[in-house]
Amino acid sequence: MTRSRTAGRSRHRAGHALLAIGLGTALTAAPFVALTTTASAAEADEVTADSGDLAWGFRESFRNYVGRQTAALPPIGAVPIGERITLVAPGQFDEAGTPAANLDTTPPNETLPYLLPVSGGTVTDADNLTVDSTGGAVYHFPSHAFTVTVKDVGVVVDDGVGSLVGDLAVVIPENNLGYEPGTYGGDDVVLGEVATTTVDVSADAVTVTGTGVTLTAEGAAALQGFLAEGAALDNFTVSAQTTTPAGGSADEIDLEVTVPEDDGDPEPGAFTWTVVGGAGAVSLGTAEAGADALTAAGDLKQVTVSDTRAGGPAWSINGTATDFFASGGSASFPGSSLGWSPSVTENTGGAVAGPLVRPSTGSGLTAGATLVSAPAGHAAGSVTADAALDLRIPLDTPAGDYTSVLTLTAVG
Repeated sequence: MTRSRTAGRSRHRAGHALLAIGLGTALTAAPFVALTTTASAAEADEVTADSGDLAWGFRESFRNYVGRQTAALPPIGAVPIGERITLVAPGQFDEAGTPAANLDTTPPNETLPYLLPVSGGTVTDADNLTVDSTGGAVYHFPSHAFTVTVKDVGVVVDDGVGSLVGDLAVVIPENNLGYEPGTYGGDDVVLGEVATTTVDVSADAVTVTGTGVTLTAEGAAALQGFLAEGAALDNFTVSAQTTTPAGGSADEIDLEVTVPEDDGDPEPGAFTWTVVGGAGAVSLGTAEAGADALTAAGDLKQVTVSDTRAGGPAWSINGTATDFFASGGSASFPGSSLGWSPSVTENTGGAVAGPLVRPSTGSGLTAGATLVSAPAGHAAGSVTADAALDLRIPLDTPAGDYTSVLTLTAVG
């Protein structure tokens, strides 16, 4: 996913997943039950440290000014070449970049821009992310009464708006130039505002490019007038790998069941079934991230079956689930992620619970499974069937709104 945004805000909204349960029968007309789930399938991905670099040079004209020691004043004069701009490890000069000045020096030219290794961060989506870096540069110009250090710069995108945040230290010694001695700036200073931010997010990587970067009021205040608010800073690009966290992801899943009104007691010699408990929400709670899946659990609304037909013919209530699809069909996870553990109570009709179906094992519920059944020749009577639902969502499932259909069918 690639997204380019100019300064401004547009909120990304999460939606809902819909799991509908349809009820069919080979015997009589049956009700329809809708099951609604609210899900947020994944937390922010983690940016992998040492998996990329921030390519940035602070400000080209400032590198030229300090690198050339422009108008260096006596009695101090110019600092020797090679000592004017130094690096904060593990930052490196970007030798593929363009130096700000052609200095008579052996490579690397100290007015080159920098490669600052990625140290971490998080990516929620293309509009909300942070990529941190480590290392930086120190600008030495003692005859002009300053030493400026810029390091540990992070790229922040908040609702599509980009900025650069880093540690800025400006040291002004005793001088006769009219500058107030002291140390200015601090950690996590908002250094630059980004006019246009372009973000490319894939399954395991993120790239952010910023153009039209300008110095903030906070940065200008720290620089004590050496640069003014709104001064152009260099454009930047940062690229890094991302991973899905091994733990901490959560899904909040709420289920709602709509049940038609009961038609009353079944007439003798009839087969009837209904969902009991009335309409309402069934919560699968908050899913927890394990080593290999996001998991959630809950209970299906109970199903009551009554069969008073002569001879006690065999019958069963079966369930089949489809895959879960995101809105627009951009992502999915298999219906085999859903399993159940059936049980029966109030059983006067010789019924038996269906077998356990484990989620994410084989076909799960996608191949169909029995919730409850009774063999031929069973006693006339009724049974209440229930099932514990078990959902195991793949950890790499993208966040989004998913829809699946679970159909319950009476056969007999």
